[in-house]
This record gives sequence, structure tokens and C-alpha cells, in this order.
Amino acid sequence: MHPIVEKFLDYSALKKAGILAGVLLISGGAFYQLGLSPLLEEHTKLSETRAKLEQQLANEKRIARNLPKYEEQVKALEIKLRLALQELPDRKQIDQLLASVSDLARKAGLEVTLFKPDGVVPKDFYEEVPVSMSVDGNYHQIATFFDEVGRMDRIVNIRGIEMAESKLTDKGASLKANCTAVTYRFLDEAERAKIEGQSDNQKKRRR
Repeated sequence: MHPIVEKFLDYSALKKAGILAGVLLISGGAFYQLGLSPLLEEHTKLSETRAKLEQQLANEKRIARNLPKYEEQVKALEIKLRLALQELPDRKQIDQLLASVSDLARKAGLEVTLFKPDGVVPKDFYEEVPVSMSVDGNYHQIATFFDEVGRMDRIVNIRGIEMAESKLTDKGASLKANCTAVTYRFLDEAERAKIEGQSDNQKKRRR
């Protein structure tokens, strides 16, 4: 018999039990570190992944249920966009629109002393078309002109209004009003691409 085994058999029952408990404890620890611990970590990761996938699936199901509502909202926005674009003149209509603004000033009884189109100002999907204006008349005539411009089918905004007394007449004080009439034109895809290309080229030159 092996000397170690003989020595173990000579130990008391209590000592044998302690040795066996120690061996089991060491074996259990080794089993946990080498076998069970990696399995538990993998199980935790898989549980987290499963929870994320279940949440993603729930979100996708919710989106699928609400998809008809979202499609209706998109259609409604498209209709609003088309209606808004109808209020923006195209390139062919700009000159006619600006002439209409000048005609409104004259119909209101104003004398148009300046009507000068300024350079257009490109924006994201449209461009501003400003016109510098100076008109002479009384306060009521000027107010009438601004009101009529605001009632136009096409969008025209009056900016930068400056008023000063021009001269005295038999009918009262004549006022001079300087302002900028601004309308807007929608840019098509080709025009937007061209503007973006010019912007990219300018950035490259600055570098």
C-alpha cells in the first residue's frame, strides 16, 4: 500500500473528514474557475443579448403596428409641402410677381421712386429674391400698400421698413418709406446640387 494512503488511514476520523473537505473545496474551486465560471459569464452575455433582441423585436412590432399611421402622416406632410410650394413662384413668375408688387404700390396712390432687384440669397432648398423699394405717399396709402402685399397669393414679405417725412402738401404730410420686398423661389434638385458643389469648392479653396 502507498505510504501516503497508509498514513491517511492512520489519521483520526475527524482529521480524515477535514482532509476530504479540503480536497473537495479545492476541487470545487478549480471546477468553478476552469469550467463553471466561463459558462456563467457566457450565460449572462447570452441573457443580455436576448433581452436586447426582445426589446428590438418589440420596437419593430410597435413600428409595424403604427406604420399605417406614419404613412398617413407622411402623405399629409407631402400635401402641405405641395400647397406651400404653390405659394412660391418659379423662375418664370418672378418678374411678373415683382411687377405686381410695383402695380399695387401705384394703385394705392403711391409714387414709386425706387424699385431695384437685389442679388438672390440661396438657402437650403429655396432662394430669397429681394427688391429694394422707396415710395412716397401718405400714411394711409403706405399702410394700404403693405396690407395688399400681405394678401397676395404668392408669398411676399416686407422687411426693413424706414419711414420719414418727405414734404408737406395741401393734403398733409407726405411720407417716404424705404423697405425691401422679399419673395422666395423653390430650388429644384439640379439647382440645389449646383449650389452645394459651389459651396464645396469654396471650402476646398479656403484650405
